[in-house]
Amino acid sequence: MVALILGVLFFGKDLPNVVRQIGSALLEFRKGINEWKEVQQKADSGSKKRESAAVPPDVSERFEAVGTKFEPPTDWNGG
Repeated sequence: MVALILGVLFFGKDLPNVVRQIGSALLEFRKGINEWKEVQQKADSGSKKRESAAVPPDVSERFEAVGTKFEPPTDWNGG
């Protein structure tokens, strides 16, 4: 309410043009933000595709434990 009163006092009969310009500026700002978000999403999805292509899904199958397994002695008396 206060902003409306101040707008009428400062801008008078030019108030509709000022509000129209502010509205168009906000629309342009939103368009720019949306375009930036789309570019970021495309960049993120492209990097994820490259990461998934670099590491095959069966990597865990390629590596096996090396060495002997620990087996406790069977004749140990503990004392």
